[in-house]
Amino acid sequence: MLKTYDHMMTSMYLLKYFTCNEWAWSHSNYEKLLETIPETDRKEFFMDARPLDWREYLQTYVRGIKQFVLKEDSGATRRQLIRMRMLRWLINTVIITALCRLLLSNSQMARNIWYLILHTVFQVMRFFKTSVPMLKA
Repeated sequence: MLKTYDHMMTSMYLLKYFTCNEWAWSHSNYEKLLETIPETDRKEFFMDARPLDWREYLQTYVRGIKQFVLKEDSGATRRQLIRMRMLRWLINTVIITALCRLLLSNSQMARNIWYLILHTVFQVMRFFKTSVPMLKA
């Protein structure tokens, strides 16, 4: 826990300059420069950012920040992402299960259907647990 805290504090300190300051951008000089450059130079020197795939660019940017600024291991990051997705799935499942249970608890027939569904889910889970060897994390 202390290691995570130290890592968070270091990250916050490193990124403080970029996150706590206001930035004002103007692109008037860029437009003037773009008007003066010949068409052949525009093709050779990439100047227009509009055709960029911004999603891919930002994913690469974040991966670079994590690897080179924060010194995080990419394998550990992937494992953390998998754990976070599993945790999100688990929380969503618990919430949906609780809501269904509350909505279906008013009648005996609804309760019987609920128990049938739970019994089937547990049977499937038991089948997969015994038929698929556990993977080491």
